[in-house]
Amino acid sequence: QPYNISVAADVAGRYALEKRDELLATCVKERDRMVSLLAEFSDLIQPLPTYSNFVLFTVTGGNKVAKQLHDDLERLGVLIRYYGGKPILQNYIRISAGRSGDTDKLIAAMRLLRDSKIREKVTKPKAIIFDMDGVLAEVSSSYRQAIIHTCKHFGANITRDDIAEKKASSGFNNDWDLSLALITEHVKENVPSFQQVKDVFQDLYLGTDEKKGFYTTESLIPSKSLLAFCANKVPLAIVTGRPKDEAKLFLDLYGIGDYFGHAVCMEDTEKGKPDPQPVKKALDLLGITAGKDVIMIGDTPDDSRAAVAAGIVGLGILPPHDKANKKLAAVMTSDSVGATYV
Repeated sequence: QPYNISVAADVAGRYALEKRDELLATCVKERDRMVSLLAEFSDLIQPLPTYSNFVLFTVTGGNKVAKQLHDDLERLGVLIRYYGGKPILQNYIRISAGRSGDTDKLIAAMRLLRDSKIREKVTKPKAIIFDMDGVLAEVSSSYRQAIIHTCKHFGANITRDDIAEKKASSGFNNDWDLSLALITEHVKENVPSFQQVKDVFQDLYLGTDEKKGFYTTESLIPSKSLLAFCANKVPLAIVTGRPKDEAKLFLDLYGIGDYFGHAVCMEDTEKGKPDPQPVKKALDLLGITAGKDVIMIGDTPDDSRAAVAAGIVGLGILPPHDKANKKLAAVMTSDSVGATYV
């Protein structure tokens, strides 16, 4: 019996039929790529031959391990099929081939879960360190706008993409340095000094007697209830490139300062991220030894570099203004950066 479909579904179906060979080749290619990458976990899952867009895998350890893998991947935002209610299939999982980004997310999640001891420590950490901007504070209309307007003041017209590209590279955790670097790239004459850039930037961010500062546009990303829950479970700290007074400004504005035992800011260490100094100082203040049971949550490659160099786990997130940035996610999980998961 035929089913009713919408006009959009009808158009999409007709297009798919017209492009059948092309779409089929793309699907097969991605499926084979997925199977090839999952060979890294052959001690856990083994693929069966397939002619479909999905692959059935035998799970070493049987039904219990299959269910655990299904539940762990679901917790990390990756959905696979588990057949617990069908005895003949309860020792198997089914993984469908999707887009290349879906495959990348699957592999990243599998790597996180590969070592059961690391999995236990990451899901039950003994301490959590937070970056501030892009993790706690939504700064797309504050610090990012201050960068854009500072550069414009000195004759450099830059975009958010220019900023994101710099942030994805190493050594630009400080927005004054970043602004000067962008100006230098775009302006060939009358390049300002660092102090001139800093002065303009601070007037824009903090405001003047005549105009409100961009800091007034910032908002809290996680809920206060979530932070309170975390603080009741494990010690929390902040490692940020912000000056201390600007970090305090945000913490006081949202009344979340008491959730964090310590905050390591720009002035507190000789070197900033990606150097591990700030992270190590936070660990010292918390009285906790570095290890795979301590995690740092950050939104830039330098956050993850600093975490890994300090001997803890780096977990990357994409900030609200950059959630679709697959390039940033790929950089953060690359071998040269080392984030365990994004």
